[in-house]
Amino acid sequence: MNFEEIKKDIQLKKYFPIYLFYGEEPYFIDELANLIIENVVPQENKSFNQTIIYGKDASIRQIIELARSAPMIDDLQLILVKEAQGLKDYKQDLKENKLLEFYVSNAFPKQTILVFCFKETKSLDKRLKVFKQIEKEGVLFESKKLYDNQIQPWIVEQFNFYKKKISLDAMRLLNEHVGNDLSVLNSEIKKLMVAIPQSKNLVDIDDITNNIGISRQYNVFELEKSLSRKDATTTFKIVDYFDKNIKANPPEMVLPVLYSYFSKVMIVSLLKKEKNDFELATALGVNKFFINDYKMASVNYNIFKLMNIVGYLKEADLKSKGVDFVSDKKGDILKELVYKILYF
Repeated sequence: MNFEEIKKDIQLKKYFPIYLFYGEEPYFIDELANLIIENVVPQENKSFNQTIIYGKDASIRQIIELARSAPMIDDLQLILVKEAQGLKDYKQDLKENKLLEFYVSNAFPKQTILVFCFKETKSLDKRLKVFKQIEKEGVLFESKKLYDNQIQPWIVEQFNFYKKKISLDAMRLLNEHVGNDLSVLNSEIKKLMVAIPQSKNLVDIDDITNNIGISRQYNVFELEKSLSRKDATTTFKIVDYFDKNIKANPPEMVLPVLYSYFSKVMIVSLLKKEKNDFELATALGVNKFFINDYKMASVNYNIFKLMNIVGYLKEADLKSKGVDFVSDKKGDILKELVYKILYF
């Protein structure tokens, strides 16, 4: 089952006796866990029939014993294990004790819904009987990181949920300022929904800059544009602003965005003679609306220069981590970087 299918079943109160969520993307795991907490046990019974445990504080044996006990009130109880990767005896249980396997393979207690949330877990050995049985009798869901080209469509979906649209510039600025962390993006979108009048249907770039603490003139999006045009005056104004507001614009946030941008410019430089704009947009995983920016940059920087720029960015990344950099002014890293990009 995928995320939307599981979500729909929970909202319809169609529950399974056991859920195991795992993977590298915590957002989807948290969303499903919160949805289960909201829906399974009525608010008035939560103190009696709902138990939320953190893995580091429990063992498989304790959880199984709890799951087999009868609910105090009503006929349904929820046992939810957060950060399940911290369970003291989890790996030992898979290999030796097999208490979880026995629990899953035998008749489930009709009164219990048991949920495990394993975060930052790349994979599970699905050949093991216990996971095959969970997949058969319950829900086994892997929460995968979205690819870069899936982030902006995901942002659009979130605004659709609130019955609003977002302009392309606003979407790109939000993505590039906040990054690809879905939990942080979701939090910022919720803040926007509170700040923006309900009557306003289109979220524009002013909404983003006014409510997320981003300068309208001095942001990573504008830095990309000024570099693509080789506009030295604007570029140095932006990095000077970043230097004066270093906490909001640290190199650690700016460098990955520039690396992604110039990597895309390199792809355009290699493919623009063979591909049309739609094909280039597909190859880059961006909206066709932005292709002209990348094409302009590919004219101003040839492939050899772009290869050098990627090298400058890697060097700057190391300096941001303290390698061969002794100054206490991190803003100097960006100033040196853009100087090299524009003049070396």
